[in-house]
Amino acid sequence: MSTADLEVLEGTTDVESQPEKIEKVKKPRTQKQIEAFEKARKVRDEKRSERKEIKVKEETEYKKAKEEKIVKKAIAIKKKQIIQDADLDAISEDDIPVEVIKKIMTRKKPVPKAVVKPRANTPEPIKPTLEFI
Repeated sequence: MSTADLEVLEGTTDVESQPEKIEKVKKPRTQKQIEAFEKARKVRDEKRSERKEIKVKEETEYKKAKEEKIVKKAIAIKKKQIIQDADLDAISEDDIPVEVIKKIMTRKKPVPKAVVKPRANTPEPIKPTLEFI
């Protein structure tokens, strides 16, 4: 065997046999192109900051509204608790007539939630079948 055959068997190749990589030369940008790119970059940064400000403003408004709802709910719960405690204090007295106690008890019953009626069983539409002859 020759040395060329041995090099091929060993996996080594000549440097000359590999094609050289051709690098493309980029065309330099003109001054107008550079200025236009800088202008676009500034506009992009301004829009980005505007969107960020809007997002922060919306988040603060959402948090504020949520906090107000929580406070209103807490006040309503506290009122109910005070009324309930007052009713219990009033019930503990023995001289209250039974009619008044019944009114208080009927007032305390929770309102039943609306029951969702199940839909009537409607037959499923018949799917067309294709028959090939």
